Amino acid sequence: MTDAATYPPRPETTVNRDTLSRAALAWYDAGCAVIPIRLDGSKAPMIAWKTYQQHRATRDQTTRWFTAGRVAIAVVCGAVSGQLEMLELEGRAVAERTAARFVAELHTAGLGDLWHRLNFDGYAERTPSGGLHLLYRVDGGDVEGNTRLAARPATPEELERDPADKIKVWIETRGEGGYVIVAPSPAAAHPAGRPWVASAGSRPDRIPTITAGQRAALIGVARRLDRTPASPATPIRRRSRPSATRDEPPGEAFDRQVDWTELLTPAGWTLVRRSGRSRLWRRPGKTSGVSASTGYAADRDRLYVFSTSTPFAAHRPVSKFHFYATMFHGGDHVRAARALRDAGFGDQRRPAAS
Repeated sequence: MTDAATYPPRPETTVNRDTLSRAALAWYDAGCAVIPIRLDGSKAPMIAWKTYQQHRATRDQTTRWFTAGRVAIAVVCGAVSGQLEMLELEGRAVAERTAARFVAELHTAGLGDLWHRLNFDGYAERTPSGGLHLLYRVDGGDVEGNTRLAARPATPEELERDPADKIKVWIETRGEGGYVIVAPSPAAAHPAGRPWVASAGSRPDRIPTITAGQRAALIGVARRLDRTPASPATPIRRRSRPSATRDEPPGEAFDRQVDWTELLTPAGWTLVRRSGRSRLWRRPGKTSGVSASTGYAADRDRLYVFSTSTPFAAHRPVSKFHFYATMFHGGDHVRAARALRDAGFGDQRRPAAS
């Protein structure tokens, strides 16, 4: 990997429509689901894109999107694009030398050839922030949702500028339920006003396929660079008496009895608006807008995340138990169930999960 990305002093802010259309079709022909993105700096889709998380648009529809107006290109990750995942080294990871440490750790772990294959022989691109996108497909395993792998706490100076942004991400993925804006998307699609630039030789048809084992090793090295505090202690108050009906598992009792405020607020989410039992929430690190809703389903109170910048797949229902296990027990649902049983949730006569 080279040092931080460099751009011309005055980067091109527009992309010829024919060039953009050809590029979008190149991504489509490489087996990717492609969607159009607004050119207002929001990085938001131009369309209602939920259906395209599971089904690719036709080639004709893709052509119409990218010849009809000023848009940027995004590729939907996950199964719809052939188990596609994107590993991102943020611009701050490059500037703070975390990216260099990541590459060094990969070589130490015997993964130098894998790094070369992803960064030099596959598809890589520089991001508007000066970071790096690496795209690859995973053979022999499903791609997980968007995942933060390595980050650090914000400094006092950073917190003074933005008290809500307590964690600064270094390395993360975009996976199932997420999307990534790709080159040659124009500068107007990003709030920094800089474009996405494909590395020399990078083309959509060169996206490599790696094994699930190689992915696990890659992700493991990234996780070792994480400098955030350990997961916060469980925010759930101990129940003083059994809270379940007969044979009710701890997770089901938890879903039934706990309010979303008990989970989302300790995890850094902000309540934006409420109407009856329905609520709108803003994710940690964001200062405006809405990122998720709760209480809208008539049968089950689920969290529906709109943002692709959380550990949860966008537009898919998330139970309270799954949120609790993900955020407070590292995704270990068995350990989460045991903790809830110890806190009085579920039929206390049931044996603990093993």
